[in-house]
Amino acid sequence: MEVLTASPHKFAFLGMGLRLSGRLRMLDPNIIVANSPKAAVVLSSIRLPKGTIRIYYMRDDLNPKRNSRLKLAVLNGFVLPRFDAFIANSEWTLSTLPAKFDSHPKRVAYPVSGSIATKRNSAPSEPLRILTLSRLDPWKGIHVLLDALHELEVAGYSGRFSLMIAGSSAHSDPRYASMLETQARLLRSPVQFLGHVDRVEALIADADCLVSVSTSPEPFGQVINQGMLGGLVVIAGDEGGPREQIDHGETGYLVTPNESAILARTIQALLEDPASRTRVAEAAQRAASRFSDRVTVPLLTEAIRSIAVEFHPIRRDRQRLCL
Repeated sequence: MEVLTASPHKFAFLGMGLRLSGRLRMLDPNIIVANSPKAAVVLSSIRLPKGTIRIYYMRDDLNPKRNSRLKLAVLNGFVLPRFDAFIANSEWTLSTLPAKFDSHPKRVAYPVSGSIATKRNSAPSEPLRILTLSRLDPWKGIHVLLDALHELEVAGYSGRFSLMIAGSSAHSDPRYASMLETQARLLRSPVQFLGHVDRVEALIADADCLVSVSTSPEPFGQVINQGMLGGLVVIAGDEGGPREQIDHGETGYLVTPNESAILARTIQALLEDPASRTRVAEAAQRAASRFSDRVTVPLLTEAIRSIAVEFHPIRRDRQRLCL
């Protein structure tokens, strides 16, 4: 593997084009895949060897709720037309690709998410240990969870749950993190701010419930997959990628985004019916196996290869791939 490093400056990736172009001419790949918007911008700006297939692996959706008009105009007008085919990390993400690209080959390949399988004690614990895993950004909806927990305390459930918040405010407005800390101080139940955590296995093993209630659709929701595989009861927003991962009431719970009262009632139900937590968590582990890395890695590889064959029916063992 070769990594071309860049300066951490916000726009330093734009200078990668010349270096990348030179390396690609030497490697002479049949296929090259961009797996981020920044990589797509760089790849769209350089000349590639004749016959090279450009694939954009969409790990971020093109949802106008979270993308500015300028960004979408640049992507849809200048960047994406340079690509020959598209792979998306969920059906939802693929649905946000503009109709003008309908004639291009398209595939859905769920992402590699760092599968975490945990053997858990089936006996439900109290207090209910709630976990969030996301950067501290307003659209991730952590404030909605804190509002829901406040409503539960007002209803008499104080002390029956705890909360671990793992994630940093890097690349986000630091005022949001301050607002969350202010909200947390209003609770009598324990709340921990853990900051960025590189390896989350121990956190998942020490939790009962994962809450991921983003205020706009998640393209896929890798932490949802990690939580389900880790044997947690997962509560997620009822839109976007989570709808493809969770069967509501059977393998987890889907709640209306931005509705703290609905989220509070869902957590209350888990507190009142501990047996349901065991049933749902065990079903979640079984269902999430289809998103485990041992399944998704070969399917992603096959999606790339099938697109290549669609363009050039060459022998598969002679395909050269750059990511």
